[in-house]
Amino acid sequence: MSICNQVKNQYQTIKALTQEYLKALESKNLEQTKILHAKLEQERNVLQEMIWPFEYMSQKELKEQYEEELKGYRELGFLKTLSSGKEGIVDEEGIEHPIFTLQEIKQKLNKNRDFYEEKFATLENPKIHLTPFALSPETMKNRYSNLIEEHFVEAKVDGDKRIPDLQKTRLLG
Repeated sequence: MSICNQVKNQYQTIKALTQEYLKALESKNLEQTKILHAKLEQERNVLQEMIWPFEYMSQKELKEQYEEELKGYRELGFLKTLSSGKEGIVDEEGIEHPIFTLQEIKQKLNKNRDFYEEKFATLENPKIHLTPFALSPETMKNRYSNLIEEHFVEAKVDGDKRIPDLQKTRLLG
């Protein structure tokens, strides 16, 4: 089956689910409305996967970059499990900020499709970066400083001369 037919079938599925959803909403059947809403979201996501508009960055690359960013922030201790069960950042005031899901990022990319398509096309190696905006620069500086310090732990001190642990000072490899 061609991609055009697949998209058309997916659209018809979404259209039928939307009609069911509206009927459930009119009848005030809350349980059925919730179920249909979840199905609609799932079917929309499937459709969005089918019609990925970015030529210069595949969905696979986007997912890999997203996972890599999250892994790095987990290792730095920036991400915590929030009270909602989602992963996110807790700022200095205790306010929780959930991270964007991959699906939310895709939606934001699609909203500004022309802008991002141009950026992806002109950059040699386009990357998606998640920014931990909820943390103060001081907190980030301290965490990065601690990480660097741990990386260069000294095995011993010879008088005033510091002797780094050779196993921990290798930056590459």
